[in-house]
Amino acid sequence: MPKAFPVLRDGIRQLAVTLGLGKNYYIPAADNEPERCTYGYGVLGLVTVASPTDILQIANPTGSNRIIRVKGIVINGLNGTTSNYGVRLLRRTTANTGGTPTVVVGFYHDSTDPAPVAVVTAFAANPNLGNTDGTGHVGRLVAANASNLDRMAFQWGWQNDKVIILQPGETLAINLGGAGNAGSNLDIDIETCEEHIQS
Repeated sequence: MPKAFPVLRDGIRQLAVTLGLGKNYYIPAADNEPERCTYGYGVLGLVTVASPTDILQIANPTGSNRIIRVKGIVINGLNGTTSNYGVRLLRRTTANTGGTPTVVVGFYHDSTDPAPVAVVTAFAANPNLGNTDGTGHVGRLVAANASNLDRMAFQWGWQNDKVIILQPGETLAINLGGAGNAGSNLDIDIETCEEHIQS
């Protein structure tokens, strides 16, 4: 006989239904005021190299027990000499390596949430690129002087659309296509949510 009981899981109020054999199924309740575990990542003044490729990646490690929901990415550009970049979001099935990486520490929207599994890495030099599984959203960013800052925003989930979801072993890369000047200062702001994979 199925049993149901309310739980708070991944910051979402859910109804856990036990169907036997000790296996639970979780049904989210209304999520009008989202309570998912949410994290912010920020990079200020990432300096581009000549012909930049991937400048940042969001990785869900292989073997993790969560999915990562990428809700938004905002990029600003600053350069004394105007430069423009074709920005691509790429899903990769293997993570980048090398490239003078710096891991970006996540900011907890709620200090009681568990530690994120996402590994966000900024690259000060072009990395060895992982395998590409497809190009998603694109746009063009102009890096100019401080009085003429450009801003590019990728945002999902605002119109009942699905956000970008990273399964274990998948990576989302911000790629500049190997074209553009060195010396731009880019600011990158990211928001993600995480939740356990249904077991």
